Amino acid sequence: MKQDPALTFNREKRYLRKDGTPVWVNVTGQMLYNLDGTPRHSVTIVQDISDRKAAEEKQRILERRLRLLSELSRELLREPLRF
Repeated sequence: MKQDPALTFNREKRYLRKDGTPVWVNVTGQMLYNLDGTPRHSVTIVQDISDRKAAEEKQRILERRLRLLSELSRELLREPLRF
C-alpha cells in the first residue's frame, strides 16, 4: 500500500449543529493506493477547532481595541488639555 502526499487535503470548515450553534472543524484527508496504483481507501480526520477559532476571534477583537486605544491616546497627547 502506498500514499501520495500530494493528494492530501486540509480544510477548515464551519458547520451548524441542530440547535444552530456553529462548530469549526479541521478536515484532513488522504487517499491510500494499492501498489499497482488503484485506490484502496481514503482516510479522513475531523478535528473540532472551535476553541481555537474563538481564541483567534478574541485576539482580533483585543488587537482592534488596542489599536483604537493607541490612536486615541496619540490624539489626546497632541491636543492640549483645556479646562
